[in-house]
Amino acid sequence: MNIRFTLNTEQVHVDAMPHERLSTVLRRCFHLPSIKGSHGHGENGASTILFNGEAVSAYIIPFFLAHETQIVTLDFFQKTKRGRWIVACFAQHHISFCGYCDAGKILTAESLLQRNSVPNEEEVRHAFSGMQCRCTDINALIRALQRMPACHEFS
Repeated sequence: MNIRFTLNTEQVHVDAMPHERLSTVLRRCFHLPSIKGSHGHGENGASTILFNGEAVSAYIIPFFLAHETQIVTLDFFQKTKRGRWIVACFAQHHISFCGYCDAGKILTAESLLQRNSVPNEEEVRHAFSGMQCRCTDINALIRALQRMPACHEFS
């Protein structure tokens, strides 16, 4: 099945089996380091992408659903001004990640901040509730996300 979608601002066409996981196709066809293998149901955050602006696990999305969508991966996002700002703000609040869940935490933060620039505690807890990686304390994430508007990007 030939599917076209926008990947990291570029229009792409990919021929793959429609039932394949989107994460498998992205790894195989585009060699994206941020799309890691996943076990279970994608709850570790390792294969998180922005799918039409929403942070979701590419592990649970069948490839055919990618048709005519906008997909952004951490590989691209962390090079953007906004991506660098979010990472810098987390660093300012002494938050670091394990390396495996970076895509999940950073892209979930972006998706949440796009909806509400100052999310409340309940919104943050809900946004991160499906992520089982506990390398970062949820209370630290809540404080950091609520203070992000006051963050200044490192030069």
